[in-house]
Parts: sequence; structure tokens; C-alpha cells
Amino acid sequence: MQTIDWIVIALYLLSQLAVGLYCEKKSGHSVEDFFLAGRKLTWWLLGTSMVATAFASDTPLFITKLVRQYGVSGAWYYWNASLNGLFAAFFISYLWRRTRVISDAEFRELRYSGAPGKAVRAGWALYWASASSFFSLAWVILAMVKISKAVFELSDTMVIAGYELQTSVVVVAISLAITGLYSAASGLWGVIVTDFIQFFLAFLGTGLLAWFAVDYVGGLYSLKAQITAMPVAGASFFEVIPTGGQVLIVFWVGLTIQWWSSAWVDGGMMMAQRSLAAKSEKHSELGRYWGHLAQMGIIVWPWAIAALCSLIIFPSAEYPGVAADPESAYPLMVLKVMPAGLRGVVVAGLFAAFMSTVCTLLNSNASYVVNDIYKRFLVPAAEPRHYVRVGRIVTLVIMAIGGYMATVSTSVLGLSQLMAQFTGGVGAIFVLRWLWWRINAWSEITAYLGSGVLGILLNVDAGVAFAHRTTNALLPASLVPEVDRFFLTILPGPEGWAFKLAIIAGITTLLALLVTMLTPPTEREHLHRFYRKVKPYGPGWARVRRDCGPVELDPAQVPFDWRRLAWGSVFFFSTFWMIGKLTFGYWIEAGVSALFSGVSGYALYRLWQRIPEPRNETEASTH
Repeated sequence: MQTIDWIVIALYLLSQLAVGLYCEKKSGHSVEDFFLAGRKLTWWLLGTSMVATAFASDTPLFITKLVRQYGVSGAWYYWNASLNGLFAAFFISYLWRRTRVISDAEFRELRYSGAPGKAVRAGWALYWASASSFFSLAWVILAMVKISKAVFELSDTMVIAGYELQTSVVVVAISLAITGLYSAASGLWGVIVTDFIQFFLAFLGTGLLAWFAVDYVGGLYSLKAQITAMPVAGASFFEVIPTGGQVLIVFWVGLTIQWWSSAWVDGGMMMAQRSLAAKSEKHSELGRYWGHLAQMGIIVWPWAIAALCSLIIFPSAEYPGVAADPESAYPLMVLKVMPAGLRGVVVAGLFAAFMSTVCTLLNSNASYVVNDIYKRFLVPAAEPRHYVRVGRIVTLVIMAIGGYMATVSTSVLGLSQLMAQFTGGVGAIFVLRWLWWRINAWSEITAYLGSGVLGILLNVDAGVAFAHRTTNALLPASLVPEVDRFFLTILPGPEGWAFKLAIIAGITTLLALLVTMLTPPTEREHLHRFYRKVKPYGPGWARVRRDCGPVELDPAQVPFDWRRLAWGSVFFFSTFWMIGKLTFGYWIEAGVSALFSGVSGYALYRLWQRIPEPRNETEASTH
């Protein structure tokens, strides 16, 4: 790193601190200001914030690992979220805005009645704040540790004031001190504004790294020729759709199970926070769609092409450190291919990706603790500024927990896979609670417990052994050899993650539906209040609709329209395919995709034009 690079990085960090501290006054009046930015966000601002949040410092690292192992199709570990993002945008995003809650945990008490409703609200707040702190926050911080050690060429230990310290601990302490300061001070306003800046800087950095990496290996055609000639790679490394092996299993599990079983399927958690902060329902849907398109359809391609270049720049046979930890190849390329000055821009972009995600996780998790536990059950009648102060303290505590987990973890991808398993059975219930009146609080509680228990059971040796013995006892003796092969060979193998997710999702969903039918439904009057406020649609609400009578949408409320879903899906996948083909120089396929993208994009634009904007801020806030 040259002096000019350090200056670029320092200027970036100081600018983000300044923005965060400037936003402190805007976020300090109430819980709604601190956690939802006063519900005044436009689609382009909240959508860009969603991309910045999803694009963390961890993402290019584990994409690099997957592409080095399996080629471009390895990115389906990430792209498998494509379907649930479209579902969240066109089915649910504007319904979130209609609830007028502070967090998705509070939504539970709006949806379910009595003590079970209170229990599931507090339970989800604790469940997700804990899981997110221990997994999501930890893997983002761990990625930043790996990046810092690579680009700053740090050893595993360093001496400060005569004390020998682990480098990972020092990096975690410094990076979180900077990030936590402006996150705790500025609330969601600061997070959103800095997200907007961070997205463009991070995207610029990834684009520059991909450009210089391709130039370093001799250009795009040279890249394709060298990768095709590699015995460990070959032409299949440029295929987007997998044709065999582990990735094909992941691909089909993603299309058939993962998208609906994921906890993100209805756009909840920190993405719901963005929808709730939108200035209107139309802005909520537009923002959710733009964020998903940029996250899944656009920004992955520079990471993929840089990862392919890393196979040439850092071949595993010559770089044992990279072979042992493929995630380290991405930050190492910053030192290898980037010129002075621009190297600082790329590193600042990686810092931006890190900070945007960490700040959102801190603010979102703090909202659960403050709004859904502290304010709801412990101190319900304090002054608004008191809750803001508590939110700032909780932000710092959650930051410390995530930092500790990062120092004892080793794999970004491994943590993300564990997170998917521990929440892999809740998605179906999260979808059905919007589409079917009969889902109740006990349905969700069963889903939480089922996912958590099965996630532990299938990830510890004693649990796997118990499941193995139980399965053999229940099935005919003739199937014992196949059961043994599954538990002793397949489940511990690299494709075992996908099978574990399928098992957790299937069993948990069946248990939750069984409990639904065996427990009393939500109280009738409570359901009626929810229906009149949120106005969910579909045959699953026919009984409640008959009881309540017709409930018309107001002019500025967003109706469900299959045409928006159809054209939006065509535009998403054609744009995704077009950018991929352009990236690798397949011009004819890119041109055909561009035609589909243009037609579907125009049709979608015309449909969105027909949805009126609220006439004023008051109308937007009351619908």
C-alpha cells in the first residue's frame, strides 16, 4: 500500500463518520426516527440501501471461493435467492408498508392475538437478534479481518504497546469502533445516507478490480483460453447453468426448496425495515425490486470474473495459502493487479461494503431489543429520547457479540450455510401467514423450534448418529445400506449442506402445519382488525373477507397484479442473462437478452405508472 492509498482510505472513513454524526439530530427524536428514518425514504434510496446491505465484504470472498471450486455456476449458492426476492417484491413488500409497525417482530402481535401473539413477538426478536449477531454479523466481520490481513500484509499477531495481540482481534476492534460510532449515533438515517455513498464506491471498487484483473491475464479472450486449458477447470467453468456435480444439487434445491424455506422469503428482517421506512407502498415495491435486481442480477458478475482471473494469478499448486483458504484470493488480487491510488479506492470500497452491512445489522437487531422487548414488555412508558439512548447502547453491545464470534470463526461460507440451516424451516410459514388466515402464533413457534433443534441435530456428531439410528429403525432392513451411505458419506460431504437444508425445511414445515390444525386459530376480532388494516389478498382470506365484508383499497395503495410479477420476472432474468453474456463476450446471446429486457422493462414501467402517488406526506403516512 502506497501513501496515496492510505490517504484515499482515510478520507473515505472520515467522510462516513462526518455523515453519521451529521444525521444524529434527525434520528434522535423518536423510535420511528431512529429505526425507520421517519418513513420518508424514496424507492431509489431505500433500494440502493438494500443492495449496499446485501453486498457486504463477505460476499465477494465466498463467491471467489465458489467460483474457484466450481466455476461461474458455483454462484448459485448466492443466486438461489433470486426467486424469493421477486416474491417479496411483488407479493409482500407493500403489505409490509401497510402494517405501519416498527419491526417485523412487532408485526407478529399485529397478526396474532393474545398471549401467543406476545410470545411469538418476543421470541422472534430474541431468536433473530441472537442468530443474526452470532452468524450474519460474525461472517461479515470475519471477511473484513481476512481482507485487512491480505491487503495490509499483516501477520497473525502484532505487538502494540509491548503486548502481543492477535491481529484478528485488533482489526475487529478498530473496524467496529469506527462503524459502531456512527451507527449508534445516527440511526437509520445515517445508515441509509452512507449506504447510498457506499454502494457506488463499493461497486466502483469491484468493477475496477475485475477490469485490471482481466487486463493482468491478457484480456478476456486470453482468460477464456487459459481457463479452458486448465485440467482443474475447463470450458465448463464459464457455464452459468450447472450440468452436474454438487452445484447441480444446490441449483435444484434452491429452485425447489431453498427459496420458499428461507427466512428472507417474505422480505422480512432488515429488508422489512426498509419497506416500513418507505414513503409509500409504491416506493416500497419499487425499492425492493431495484434492490433485488442490482443485488442478484448485476453486482455478482464483477466478482465472478475476478474470481476466474484469480485461478490464473494465484494457481492453487503454487500458492498453498490460497489453496487452503480460497476466500483470501480476492483481497490478495488487490495488491497484485491494482496500481497505487486505485488500490486505495478498491480497499475503501471493501470497507464501504463492510460498513453498510454491519450498520444495518446493528440498527435492525437493536430495533428488536428496544422496540419488541425493552419498550413492549419492560419499560413501556418512557420518553421517546430514552428509547433512542437505549438503542445506542444496545447497538454497541450487539457489535461486541458479533466481533467476538468473528474472532473464533474461520469460514465465511461455512457461517452462511449454518445460518441458512438454523432458519431453513421458517420460510413456508412466513409465506402462509400473509396468504392464509388459519396460520397462528403456534405455527411460527413450531417453525422456530423445529429449525433450531434440527439445525443443531444435523450439525453435531451425536445428533447425526441419533438421526441415523432412528432412520434405520423406521425403514425396512433392505434400505439400511442406502441409509448408511447417506449418513456416512453424503451428509458429511460437500453436498451435505443442501440435503440438511431440505430435511430441515421439509420436517419443520410439516410439523408447523400439523400444529396449526391442532391449535385454536387467531381470535376472530383480531383477525378482522388485521384484515381491515393490511388488506391481504387471495383465496386463503375468503372466510375472513366474507365476515368483514368488502374492504376497498385506497387510491394510493398498491393492488396485486400478476402482470407486474410476470413482466418483472422476465426483466430480471433477461437482464441477469444479458449482463452475464456481455461479461464473457457472448455478443449474440447478449443482444437477444437485451431485446427481452427492453420489452419487459417498458411493460413493467407502464404498469408502475398506473399506480398513483400519495397526494401529500399525510396521505402516505396514513395508508
